[in-house]
Parts: sequence; C-alpha cells; structure tokens
Amino acid sequence: MEIVMPDIQLLALAPEIILIIVAFLMLFFGPLVGGPNTKGGPKVGGIVSLVALTGAFLINLYIGQDEIVTLGGMIVKDAFSLYFNALVIIAAAFSIIISFGYINRFGIKEGEFYLLILFSTVGMMLMGSSADLLSIFIALELMSIPIYVLVGFRKENLRAREASFKYFILGAISSGIFVYGAALVYGSLGTTNLTAMAEALGSNISPVFLLGSAFIISGFLFKISAVPFHMWTPDVYEGANLPITAYMSVGVKAAAFSAFLRFAVVDLANTGDSWVLAIGFVAVATMSLGNTAALAQKNLKRLLAYSSIAHVGYILVALVAGSEYGISSILFYLFIYIVVNLGIFSLLVYFSKDGKECETMDDLAGFGYAHPLMAVCMGIFLFSLAGIPPTGGFMGKLFLFIAAVKGGYVGLVIVAVIASGVSVYYYLKVMMAMFEKGKDKAQKIKNPAAAFVVVLAAIITLYLGVMPGHFMELARICAAALF
Repeated sequence: MEIVMPDIQLLALAPEIILIIVAFLMLFFGPLVGGPNTKGGPKVGGIVSLVALTGAFLINLYIGQDEIVTLGGMIVKDAFSLYFNALVIIAAAFSIIISFGYINRFGIKEGEFYLLILFSTVGMMLMGSSADLLSIFIALELMSIPIYVLVGFRKENLRAREASFKYFILGAISSGIFVYGAALVYGSLGTTNLTAMAEALGSNISPVFLLGSAFIISGFLFKISAVPFHMWTPDVYEGANLPITAYMSVGVKAAAFSAFLRFAVVDLANTGDSWVLAIGFVAVATMSLGNTAALAQKNLKRLLAYSSIAHVGYILVALVAGSEYGISSILFYLFIYIVVNLGIFSLLVYFSKDGKECETMDDLAGFGYAHPLMAVCMGIFLFSLAGIPPTGGFMGKLFLFIAAVKGGYVGLVIVAVIASGVSVYYYLKVMMAMFEKGKDKAQKIKNPAAAFVVVLAAIITLYLGVMPGHFMELARICAAALF
C-alpha cells in the first residue's frame, strides 16, 4: 500500500511552528533560565513569549491574502484565517503584558504559565484555519487542555481548582458531542472535509447529517458560551486568575467563532433555512438570560461572564442573516469586543493589590476619585459594551443589527435592542461603584504594563467608534474569503 505524504506549505504554517518551537524550548530549558529559583522568575518566559508572538504576528502579515491549502486540505490559510490569527495573537500578547505585575503580586513562580498560553494560542490559530472536522477537533483540544490547567493555576485557591475541574469535565463532554456529530456527518456524506461536504450535500439533506450537524453546533455553542451551554462560564471566569480570565474571554471566544463561522457558511448555508430557526432561538435565549442574570451580580467577574453570554447572543443575530455583510459585521464586532474586554480586565488587574484581586463592586469603591484617568477609560469600555455612541461597541452593534435587518429578521433586532437597553443598567452600576464615597482608596498603584493596555484599549475603542470605515472594509475583505 502506497503512503502519500500530504503537501506541506511551511510558510503558511510558520506562525504556528514558531510558537510551538518556542513553547517546547521553554518547556525543556525554562527551569534553567527563568524558573522559580532564578532571579528573573517566570517573567523571562513572558518576555520570550512576547518576542515569539511578535514574530508570529509579522509572518502572519507577510503571508498575504491568497488562499493556501496545506496538509491535505485540512488547513486553509486565507484572509479569514489570517484575520483570526491576528486577533488571538493580540489577545495572547496583551494578556501576557498585563500578567507581568500580577505574577509578582500574587506569587506565581511557575514558568509553565506562559508556555501553556503559547500552546493554547497555537490551538486557537489552527481553529480559524481548519477546513476539516478532524483538524477542528485537534485544534479544539490543543486550545482547551492548556486552558483547563491555566484556570486552576492557583493551586491553593479552592475556587480555581473547582472551576478548572468543572471546565474540564464539561469541556470533555462537549468534545465528545462534537466528535459524535463528526462521525454522523462522515457516515452521511463519506467525508469530514468542509469543502467536500458542501459539494456532497447538494439537495439531498439526510436526517443523519442534520443530527450530526446539531451535535457539532452544540460543541461550538459550548465554547462560545451560548445558552443552554453557558453554565460553566460564570464559575470559570470567577475561579481563574484575572489575566487568564481576560485571555479566555477574548481568545477562546474568537477562536470558537472562527471555526463556527467557517462551518456555518461552508456547510450549513447549503441546508437552507432548517438551521436558521434554531440559531435564532438560541440568540434570543442567550441575550435574554445573559442580561437578566447580569442584573443581580455584585461580583465583577460573574457580571462580565453573563455580559459575555449576552454579547454572544448579539453576534448570533448577525449569523442568522448568513450574508457576507453579516460575517463582516461579526468580524468587526469581535475585534472591538476583544479590545474592550482586554481593557476592562486590565483595569481590574491594575486595581488588584495586596494579594487580593479586584473582583467585587466594593473593591472598586473610591477608585474613580483616586484614578480619574482609569475611571474615564472604564466609562469608555462600559459605554462600548452597552452600545452607546461614540464608541466602537455602538458601531459594532449597529453593523450587526443592520445585517439582520437586511436579512429580514427585524424581530430578532427588536429583541436585541431591548436586551441591549437592559444592559445599560448594570454597566452604569459598575461605573457608579467607582465613585462611591466613604471608602478612601487613594493610595497610589504602580502597574504601568496594565495601565498601558488600559489606555491603548480606550483609544482604539473611541477611534473605532468615530472612524470605523477602514476597519470595516478590512473585515469585509476577510469575510469575503468564505464566500
């Protein structure tokens, strides 16, 4: 039997290869140059990781927008995948930057902290590039397993251990559901390649294929925290340390959406309207539950977790439209969502001190007077999440809703607008907590890395709210690669 080696395009895979090599070098040599007993500690690993991520980002830009198919059609490098590669690299880099002050104050000495982020980032990058259900599953696990460990990295913290265990168990179940769905699709069509699946579908949509697709979609819905697969999100957000919560809230979500969008556009689009009703129902339930549950939260991490669930609902509204404009608006919205979330979690890292994270409304009290610049930035982020102009979040929601209206889903948009209006209440509650009087917390806090990320994110949020045109055009070009 002749064994045929698949064609391998090394340049197309260079960003992932760089990160994998650096991660393994840190695994083998890390204890010698940046271990817990050396002067630099794990921060050396953080700096090395940043250099590797910068190199991967530059090569990602160099590859260009032409489609490159490699590894026997399992990986596709096109404008769409390069866009998501850039997003997850940015998310990883800024999560590492804000962790520098955090690891010192919270006594994290293990250098594995950063190499786990690199391994997970490679999985996220492969999620956006995967054009086969098998490669999607491998990427999914490569992304998820390091995250399970990172969530429970504070071994002395009971909540972290509990969150890590819960995330691992539920994640394993969702992976099993995904694999079972892939098996059903293979049994129905005889292939797991997305392009071949689209060609094989034609007008013959079998019940087995629909059932398999439902299982696969359930796996994706778990990763993006959509109802009814959202249960893990508040506990995991609360248990993980702040830099990892920031990394998860943006990186995992962007990576899961990248694979979900490719699957939806390439294959589900060929099944007509049979899946639209289901996604629309999930969107309404996700927006409603996320915003309603967030109203009662006093813990900031749990509030942001429910807020993230609500934002998944807004994004699904545009996905229901299934148009090129809808996918463009999702790409734009995911970018601004990543920027805003990184900004907010960087602010919480900035305010954390004395081995205690800033995670409740009470912890924020008085900071508005002591740190007015940070308070202004927090206001920009919260206004953006609420969809208030002139912020990037407002423009992002506007594009999402326009896509849905163009597709004829006015009812969904009305629900989304009402849900977004409800969210204003709990975002303003956070802002008011910063200016609560009677609690003097005017002491100076020194965390320049986190402050840098906060201010940069606030500037980008405002810029995209005033001048979104160029970035929306970039999102349109990248989305067009799927059609």
